[in-house]
Amino acid sequence: MIPFLIVLTCSVVGFAITYRALDDDKTEDMRAALEINFQLMFGAFAPVNFTWAGWILFVISACMLPLVMLNLLIAVMTDIYNKVMDDIVPSDFYELNNLILEQEELMGCKKKSGSEMYMHFV
Repeated sequence: MIPFLIVLTCSVVGFAITYRALDDDKTEDMRAALEINFQLMFGAFAPVNFTWAGWILFVISACMLPLVMLNLLIAVMTDIYNKVMDDIVPSDFYELNNLILEQEELMGCKKKSGSEMYMHFV
């Protein structure tokens, strides 16, 4: 997950620096450019008066930033899924053993009656 966060941070800062470099009037400071890219990452499109190069950069960043965010989400979900699947077999056997022990305890009270007892698997 750390590599995806690094890539995400680099892409947001890189696009913000590029937006700042393309701003001819220098009306936006770096904080505003970072804020625009952060909102763009979540799909909040708020284009301002761009030049043709600014529009090209806007389209590229509007496609790339949500794509990087979705990849980050998939990486987190895959990591959690792998942790659960690594632990599923031991926990399954643990629960199965507990069920067998519980059944044997219930059958233990009938041992004194002298009748035959069988454990059935269904």
